[in-house]
Amino acid sequence: PMVVAAAKGDVASLRLLLAAGGWLESASSYGGGTALHWACELGHEEYVRALVRAGANVFARDAGNRTGLLICASRGHRALTKYLCEKGGKRLALTADKNGGSCALAA
Repeated sequence: PMVVAAAKGDVASLRLLLAAGGWLESASSYGGGTALHWACELGHEEYVRALVRAGANVFARDAGNRTGLLICASRGHRALTKYLCEKGGKRLALTADKNGGSCALAA
């Protein structure tokens, strides 16, 4: 449910899911992405911020070894890229996917 809400950018549903004890790190069966990955993919800024405030792991990786930051950078979501860089610092910015792609290369 949290990944579906992320795909829609539905922050109201996220709040309800969190209040009901929803697990932030649950992953979809398609690509292994968490709600954070999907919200990053689709550029849902408010949802990404709400997930991070709730404690989502910004270092989590999907099946392609990508972090949300790498997804944001590769999709051109500049405000989210900057936000996640601020939250994860240099360590997050330097992580690479399974093909060696990094935020520096995507930017």
